[in-house]
Amino acid sequence: MNVRLVFCFPVSELTVVLLGNSRSEKSSVGNFILGAAVFNTEEEPDDCERGEGKWKEKRIVIINTPDLLHPDISDRKLRKRVEKCVSPSDPGPDVFLLVLQPEDFTEEQRTRLCRVLQLFSDSSLDQSLVLVSTPREESPGEHYLSHPPVRDLIRLCGDRYLKKENLDRKELLTRLGQTAKDKDKEHLCEHKKPSLNLLLCGRRGAGKTSAAEAILGRTDLHSSESVRHQGEVCGRQVSLVELPALYGKPLEAVMEESLRCVSLCDPDGVHAFLLVLPVGPLTDEDKGELQTIQSTFSSRVDDFTMILFTVESDPTDPAVVDFLNETDDIQELCRSCGGRSVVLNIKDEQQVSEMLDAVDTMSTGGSRCFTKNTFTEAQVSRVVEQENANTKLKAELEAVTQKRPVGDRSREPLRMLLLGKTGSGKGSTANTILGKKIFETGTIKSGEIATGEVDGRSVTVVRSPDLFDTTLSDELHRCLKLLSPGPHVFLLVLPIGDFSPEEKNSMELIRKYFGKRSKDFTIIIFTRGDEPAERSFDSCVKDVDGFVKQLINDCGGRYQVFNNRDVTNRTQVHELLSKIQTMLEENGGCCYNEMPDDTQEVTQVEMILKEKEEEMKRTEEKLRRKHEEDLKPLRRKITEQRAEIEQERKLRAKQLKDQDDSKKKEREERKKEREENEKRWKKREETLRRDWRKRLEASEKTVQTETEQRKAAERKLELSRKEWKRDHENWDKEKTGMWEGRYQDLKQNLEEEKKMYRRRRNQWIGSSVLILSVLLLFYIFTDRGQT
Repeated sequence: MNVRLVFCFPVSELTVVLLGNSRSEKSSVGNFILGAAVFNTEEEPDDCERGEGKWKEKRIVIINTPDLLHPDISDRKLRKRVEKCVSPSDPGPDVFLLVLQPEDFTEEQRTRLCRVLQLFSDSSLDQSLVLVSTPREESPGEHYLSHPPVRDLIRLCGDRYLKKENLDRKELLTRLGQTAKDKDKEHLCEHKKPSLNLLLCGRRGAGKTSAAEAILGRTDLHSSESVRHQGEVCGRQVSLVELPALYGKPLEAVMEESLRCVSLCDPDGVHAFLLVLPVGPLTDEDKGELQTIQSTFSSRVDDFTMILFTVESDPTDPAVVDFLNETDDIQELCRSCGGRSVVLNIKDEQQVSEMLDAVDTMSTGGSRCFTKNTFTEAQVSRVVEQENANTKLKAELEAVTQKRPVGDRSREPLRMLLLGKTGSGKGSTANTILGKKIFETGTIKSGEIATGEVDGRSVTVVRSPDLFDTTLSDELHRCLKLLSPGPHVFLLVLPIGDFSPEEKNSMELIRKYFGKRSKDFTIIIFTRGDEPAERSFDSCVKDVDGFVKQLINDCGGRYQVFNNRDVTNRTQVHELLSKIQTMLEENGGCCYNEMPDDTQEVTQVEMILKEKEEEMKRTEEKLRRKHEEDLKPLRRKITEQRAEIEQERKLRAKQLKDQDDSKKKEREERKKEREENEKRWKKREETLRRDWRKRLEASEKTVQTETEQRKAAERKLELSRKEWKRDHENWDKEKTGMWEGRYQDLKQNLEEEKKMYRRRRNQWIGSSVLILSVLLLFYIFTDRGQT
């Protein structure tokens, strides 16, 4: 049964690029498609070879590539070789035919082949067809289709593949035509990569113009800022805009310049902000420029920022590499840009492609570009954040300046100073009060401060060093300053047990360091409340001869027993806060501020500084209001642009939706066509299988018949051989007798001839002698007569 193949190309010309891991197979397939021996299957071509042919009035162009999968070829050389393959395929390839020798195809070659396709275009895999050659070993082709590198490549190519075994030319050309685009042929070459818009930033004199000239490969650029320069670089369209130096300029000018430069890159937006820095020590302007850019364009610009270090020598020189890696300022600056940086030799054009690759890698990590819409949204967010910050600042200032009743201090942070010897449990007590572990146990030489919230009220706790270490008296005064304008309560921490002489003088030391009235603000905390009953608080009071009772009486009967091992027991903390509140009410509701003279002087200075700080805040608020007034025109402009951008966005969204619908319809048509082709191929395969089965059965019958005939012929031949042997033996005997008789006859005849010969010879000799005698006599007589 004959299967009719419908052959159609998307256009009147089909350009096919041959790639693969076998030199001879590529050339052989190329000759097979063209129907002529155009390519040499024995020698590897040094460059791309072009062959042309025709099929039913359709022009076919085959590009046979050299070995591009060799692991020793560097990426730079690979780029150059791919670029050389673009020109012979001008205006560009329609389809890539990947010819694989399956048993030799490795994972490394698969990765290399994908890289080559990527250099042609990011969508090259969508235009690729895999052709699996017949294995050299005697094994079914299906076995090699499950080989991971082959299987993965086929999957990447959308499961488009053919087996070379029993493949005819019509079917191969049909599949090539179907793989190519049906309409609006888009040639897949490197120069069709997406365009890039780059914004060069940096201080004055950083060399932005030189960097732009190096990237575009031009020398006629002037130092013109806020101007768009365009050119083709490495087969793609690149646009450069130089952003003027922003550091130190008024906010309005910064916003205006930034918006103008971003607008120059519309509609695609900015793909990368390149901060140009010559290799050398950083200046304050360099750091300020980056900070200004980040604050102007908001945190969204961080994903698009890259540092471009420029040199006029080899960027891999050890001096350059060591300087960049060992300079802390430069490393910190790189970290603020997400670690993205590249070193460009402005005298070497070859490095530009590497820089563009770095930009591509950065762009694929997140958002594709920074558009005018992104800038507008960032400014709106910035204004909203600034308004929120202003509102919060106003509330804080109002809270600070507002005078509250003496008895209403619930919103004021409660300040506590913990006193006691080392090991008494000050840190554990502070952790119990705050409800979380902040302080570590052990000896400390300076005060430690922590803040938390207890029962909805802010609490500040300071753990002091050893109360009985006379060398740390200055540090105790510093602890007071940490609780300025003064603590609400002194918590004297004493462990339940045997008290030392120093601990018995605790109140005397507190009055010495903090003043006579400090006892009115003191509460004793007895720790180790979890000890056994025989060492309970009551038994401890009885064993110390009234010392603890006197100490408690000196503190107005205020004490609390703490179990620091049970942090979840908040009852003891609530009781302590209640006692502190009662004590404060008894003391007039204010904190303790009767310090020693030197401490009071320091506190007064701090109060003055605090007043100055409040005055500075009011000044800042005034400046913020003025700044808000200055921002009003910009807000109006941003609102207008936002409306315009929204309209453009909707239009673009509609266009994209139309394109998506068109592509979806096209994909459905292709899918339907592919399904129909698969059905046709399956039907053809089934027909061929039945035909081959019939031929095989007929061949088996023919072979059986021929075998029987051959056996009969062999028997007949054997009989003929025996008969011939008998005849041959008889013939040999007859021939021997015949030749023997003939030999005797010849021998007899020879003897007779010999006898006859002898007689004739004797007669001839006699006659000759007689004639000679007669002649001699005649001569003698004649001579005498003459004489």
